[in-house]
Amino acid sequence: KWSLVPVMISQVGLRPGYSCVPAVEPKVYRVLEVANRSAHALLQGPVDVSVGDEFLMTTMFPTVPPKGEEARLGLGVEEAVKVARKTQFKETSGGLLGGSTLLPHEVEIEVNNRLPHAAAIEIRERVPVSTDTDVKIEETLVNPPWEKDEKVRDGIQTDGARRWQLNVGAGQKATVTAQFSIKIPSDKMLVGGNRRV
Repeated sequence: KWSLVPVMISQVGLRPGYSCVPAVEPKVYRVLEVANRSAHALLQGPVDVSVGDEFLMTTMFPTVPPKGEEARLGLGVEEAVKVARKTQFKETSGGLLGGSTLLPHEVEIEVNNRLPHAAAIEIRERVPVSTDTDVKIEETLVNPPWEKDEKVRDGIQTDGARRWQLNVGAGQKATVTAQFSIKIPSDKMLVGGNRRV
């Protein structure tokens, strides 16, 4: 017979939300952000997750360092939130005497919240980056504004990472758009092709 013996109580902050990367796959994931406010580390191990009185799943809790450090706990796909991504791409000449090639890209992402409550949704996107000084990347129009998010997340650091954070009401839709252009000399081409979206 199992016996439970409380050893320690730790203060943690829990913030549920949703996250998606539509450029990779059209799925929205439930996430739980855990902030460790105690002076002790929270160690990795199995954890039961419930919403109210309803058991949701058993998953692995990550190790969270003490004193305000945060970690994210993935809780699977949320079928009631849908996301669709549309892209447009053109190739034109520009610069003095057409000495460069302009590659304008446009991304439009629509989120449809079919949940009976509002949802805090993080949409992650990425703009190209270049170490070649001849290649210029300019973010021309982003609505609503996004934020740079190039710090390490889930053990991975991604150059050019951007994110929107939206609060979408129950049964509501929201659309975000981003435009960026890549300028390269006309005698060059990007590795893998000029289309980046």
